[in-house]
Amino acid sequence: MIRKCLNVRRRLDYAAFVVALYAAFEKFVEDLAWSHAELEASRNKYDELSEKLRETHLRGSAELLRARLGEGRYTGIGHIDIVNNLYACLAGKEAYKLNRYAVIHHDLNLRSDVVQGIFTSLGIENVNALARQTEPMLICFSEGEGREIASVGEIPEKLIGLRIEDTVGRRNQVSHSGGDLGESLAPDGMYERLAFFEAYSRSLFIRGYLDLSLPVL
Repeated sequence: MIRKCLNVRRRLDYAAFVVALYAAFEKFVEDLAWSHAELEASRNKYDELSEKLRETHLRGSAELLRARLGEGRYTGIGHIDIVNNLYACLAGKEAYKLNRYAVIHHDLNLRSDVVQGIFTSLGIENVNALARQTEPMLICFSEGEGREIASVGEIPEKLIGLRIEDTVGRRNQVSHSGGDLGESLAPDGMYERLAFFEAYSRSLFIRGYLDLSLPVL
Protein backbone atom coordinates (compact mmCIF):
# COMPACT_ATOMS: atom_id res chain seq x y z
CA MET A 1 0.00 0.00 0.00
CA ILE A 2 2.85 2.41 0.85
CA ARG A 3 4.60 1.58 -2.41
CA LYS A 4 1.39 2.19 -4.35
CA CYS A 5 0.83 5.54 -2.65
CA LEU A 6 4.41 6.61 -3.36
CA ASN A 7 3.99 5.71 -7.01
CA VAL A 8 0.84 7.83 -7.23
CA ARG A 9 2.66 10.72 -5.55
CA ARG A 10 5.56 10.49 -8.01
CA ARG A 11 3.20 10.56 -10.97
CA LEU A 12 1.32 13.54 -9.56
CA ASP A 13 4.62 15.36 -9.00
CA TYR A 14 5.61 14.60 -12.59
CA ALA A 15 2.30 15.87 -13.99
CA ALA A 16 2.48 19.07 -11.94
CA PHE A 17 6.10 19.64 -12.98
CA VAL A 18 5.45 19.27 -16.72
CA VAL A 19 2.38 21.52 -16.72
CA ALA A 20 4.04 24.21 -14.56
CA LEU A 21 7.27 24.17 -16.59
CA TYR A 22 5.46 24.69 -19.87
CA ALA A 23 3.19 27.39 -18.41
CA ALA A 24 6.16 29.31 -17.02
CA PHE A 25 8.00 29.05 -20.33
CA GLU A 26 4.99 30.25 -22.32
CA LYS A 27 4.48 33.25 -20.02
CA PHE A 28 8.17 34.17 -20.23
CA VAL A 29 8.19 34.13 -24.05
CA GLU A 30 5.00 36.18 -24.24
CA ASP A 31 6.26 38.72 -21.69
CA LEU A 32 9.62 39.04 -23.45
CA ALA A 33 8.00 39.53 -26.87
CA TRP A 34 5.58 42.09 -25.45
CA SER A 35 8.41 43.95 -23.68
CA HIS A 36 10.15 44.41 -27.02
CA ALA A 37 6.99 45.65 -28.74
CA GLU A 38 6.13 47.96 -25.84
CA LEU A 39 9.63 49.44 -25.80
CA GLU A 40 9.58 50.04 -29.54
CA ALA A 41 6.20 51.74 -29.25
CA SER A 42 7.42 53.97 -26.41
CA ARG A 43 10.24 55.44 -28.48
CA ASN A 44 8.79 55.44 -32.02
CA LYS A 45 5.72 56.72 -33.78
CA TYR A 46 3.46 53.95 -35.01
CA ASP A 47 4.46 54.40 -38.66
CA GLU A 48 8.12 54.20 -37.62
CA LEU A 49 7.77 50.70 -36.16
CA SER A 50 9.09 47.80 -38.19
CA GLU A 51 6.76 46.73 -40.98
CA LYS A 52 6.47 43.22 -39.53
CA LEU A 53 5.45 44.54 -36.10
CA ARG A 54 2.79 46.78 -37.65
CA GLU A 55 1.47 43.92 -39.79
CA THR A 56 1.40 41.60 -36.78
CA HIS A 57 -0.45 44.19 -34.70
CA LEU A 58 -3.02 44.90 -37.42
CA ARG A 59 -3.66 41.24 -38.21
CA GLY A 60 -3.73 40.28 -34.53
CA SER A 61 -6.21 43.06 -33.72
CA ALA A 62 -8.53 41.83 -36.47
CA GLU A 63 -8.32 38.27 -35.15
CA LEU A 64 -9.05 39.44 -31.62
CA LEU A 65 -12.27 41.10 -32.78
CA ARG A 66 -13.49 37.64 -33.74
CA ALA A 67 -12.38 36.08 -30.45
CA ARG A 68 -14.50 35.59 -27.34
CA LEU A 69 -13.27 38.67 -25.52
CA GLY A 70 -13.97 39.03 -21.84
CA GLU A 71 -13.36 35.33 -21.16
CA GLY A 72 -10.34 33.24 -20.18
CA ARG A 73 -7.05 34.90 -21.07
CA TYR A 74 -9.02 37.82 -22.58
CA THR A 75 -10.81 38.71 -19.33
CA GLY A 76 -11.02 42.48 -18.98
CA ILE A 77 -10.60 43.14 -22.71
CA GLY A 78 -13.52 44.34 -24.82
CA HIS A 79 -14.09 45.03 -28.51
CA ILE A 80 -14.15 48.80 -27.86
CA ASP A 81 -10.67 48.62 -26.29
CA ILE A 82 -9.29 46.85 -29.35
CA VAL A 83 -10.91 49.28 -31.81
CA ASN A 84 -9.87 52.41 -29.87
CA ASN A 85 -6.26 51.28 -29.62
CA LEU A 86 -6.10 50.33 -33.29
CA TYR A 87 -7.66 53.66 -34.34
CA ALA A 88 -5.09 55.62 -32.30
CA CYS A 89 -2.31 53.67 -34.00
CA LEU A 90 -3.56 54.03 -37.58
CA ALA A 91 -4.55 57.68 -37.11
CA GLY A 92 -1.01 58.58 -36.04
CA LYS A 93 -1.94 59.73 -32.56
CA GLU A 94 1.01 60.74 -30.38
CA ALA A 95 -0.28 58.81 -27.37
CA TYR A 96 -1.03 55.39 -28.81
CA LYS A 97 -0.88 51.93 -27.28
CA LEU A 98 -0.38 48.59 -28.93
CA ASN A 99 -2.80 45.78 -28.13
CA ARG A 100 -0.79 43.27 -26.12
CA TYR A 101 -2.78 40.24 -27.20
CA ALA A 102 -2.67 41.34 -30.83
CA VAL A 103 1.13 41.33 -30.65
CA ILE A 104 1.58 37.99 -28.86
CA HIS A 105 -1.51 36.24 -30.27
CA HIS A 106 -0.91 32.55 -31.04
CA ASP A 107 -2.99 29.40 -31.03
CA LEU A 108 -0.17 26.85 -31.14
CA ASN A 109 1.98 25.17 -28.53
CA LEU A 110 5.32 26.92 -28.13
CA ARG A 111 7.57 24.58 -30.06
CA SER A 112 10.88 26.08 -31.17
CA ASP A 113 9.59 27.14 -34.60
CA VAL A 114 6.60 28.87 -32.96
CA VAL A 115 8.89 30.71 -30.53
CA GLN A 116 11.05 31.85 -33.42
CA GLY A 117 7.93 32.83 -35.38
CA ILE A 118 6.68 35.03 -32.56
CA PHE A 119 9.90 37.05 -32.58
CA THR A 120 10.11 37.05 -36.38
CA SER A 121 6.65 38.62 -36.47
CA LEU A 122 8.09 41.52 -34.44
CA GLY A 123 10.99 42.03 -36.84
CA ILE A 124 13.52 39.90 -34.92
CA GLU A 125 15.10 37.28 -37.17
CA ASN A 126 16.74 33.96 -36.24
CA VAL A 127 16.38 34.30 -32.48
CA ASN A 128 17.23 30.60 -31.97
CA ALA A 129 20.42 30.94 -33.97
CA LEU A 130 21.42 33.79 -31.67
CA ALA A 131 20.34 32.05 -28.46
CA ARG A 132 22.28 28.83 -29.08
CA GLN A 133 25.59 30.70 -29.07
CA THR A 134 25.16 32.25 -25.62
CA GLU A 135 27.01 31.26 -22.46
CA PRO A 136 24.00 29.83 -20.52
CA MET A 137 23.24 27.41 -23.36
CA LEU A 138 26.89 26.45 -23.80
CA ILE A 139 27.25 25.78 -20.07
CA CYS A 140 24.04 23.77 -19.94
CA PHE A 141 25.07 21.63 -22.91
CA SER A 142 28.64 21.12 -21.75
CA GLU A 143 27.51 20.05 -18.26
CA GLY A 144 24.94 17.68 -19.70
CA GLU A 145 27.50 16.12 -22.03
CA GLY A 146 30.31 16.11 -19.46
CA ARG A 147 32.50 18.23 -21.73
CA GLU A 148 34.61 21.35 -21.29
CA ILE A 149 32.72 24.45 -22.38
CA ALA A 150 35.60 25.47 -24.66
CA SER A 151 35.07 22.31 -26.73
CA VAL A 152 31.36 22.90 -27.38
CA GLY A 153 31.39 25.75 -29.91
CA GLU A 154 27.65 26.27 -30.35
CA ILE A 155 24.51 24.24 -29.66
CA PRO A 156 22.92 22.48 -32.65
CA GLU A 157 19.65 24.27 -33.39
CA LYS A 158 17.96 20.89 -33.90
CA LEU A 159 18.75 20.01 -30.26
CA ILE A 160 16.79 23.03 -29.05
CA GLY A 161 13.81 21.92 -31.09
CA LEU A 162 13.94 18.35 -29.77
CA ARG A 163 14.19 19.42 -26.12
CA ILE A 164 11.22 21.77 -26.42
CA GLU A 165 9.20 19.24 -28.44
CA ASP A 166 9.73 16.60 -25.74
CA THR A 167 8.30 18.85 -23.03
CA VAL A 168 5.41 20.07 -25.20
CA GLY A 169 4.52 16.46 -25.98
CA ARG A 170 4.62 15.49 -22.31
CA ARG A 171 2.51 18.49 -21.33
CA ASN A 172 -0.11 17.61 -23.95
CA GLN A 173 -0.09 13.99 -22.81
CA VAL A 174 -0.69 15.03 -19.21
CA SER A 175 -3.35 17.62 -20.11
CA HIS A 176 -5.36 15.52 -22.57
CA SER A 177 -4.66 11.92 -21.59
CA GLY A 178 -7.72 11.33 -19.44
CA GLY A 179 -5.55 9.81 -16.71
CA ASP A 180 -2.86 8.08 -18.81
CA LEU A 181 0.26 10.18 -18.13
CA GLY A 182 2.55 8.07 -20.27
CA GLU A 183 6.18 7.54 -19.23
CA SER A 184 7.00 9.80 -16.29
CA LEU A 185 10.34 11.40 -15.53
CA ALA A 186 12.67 10.58 -12.67
CA PRO A 187 13.94 13.53 -10.60
CA ASP A 188 17.16 13.68 -12.66
CA GLY A 189 15.10 14.03 -15.82
CA MET A 190 13.10 16.86 -14.29
CA TYR A 191 16.25 18.69 -13.23
CA GLU A 192 17.70 18.26 -16.73
CA ARG A 193 14.65 19.80 -18.40
CA LEU A 194 14.46 22.59 -15.85
CA ALA A 195 18.13 23.42 -16.47
CA PHE A 196 17.56 23.48 -20.24
CA PHE A 197 14.56 25.81 -20.12
CA GLU A 198 16.31 28.13 -17.69
CA ALA A 199 19.36 28.29 -19.97
CA TYR A 200 17.26 28.75 -23.12
CA SER A 201 15.14 31.48 -21.53
CA ARG A 202 18.22 33.30 -20.25
CA SER A 203 19.72 33.05 -23.72
CA LEU A 204 16.63 34.55 -25.37
CA PHE A 205 16.80 37.42 -22.91
CA ILE A 206 20.57 37.96 -23.22
CA ARG A 207 20.52 38.05 -27.00
CA GLY A 208 17.48 40.28 -26.90
CA TYR A 209 19.04 42.68 -24.41
CA LEU A 210 22.41 42.87 -26.17
CA ASP A 211 21.41 42.72 -29.82
CA LEU A 212 17.74 43.67 -29.96
CA SER A 213 17.56 46.47 -27.38
CA LEU A 214 15.04 44.73 -25.13
CA PRO A 215 14.53 46.25 -21.67
CA VAL A 216 15.80 44.63 -18.50
CA LEU A 217 12.81 42.82 -16.94
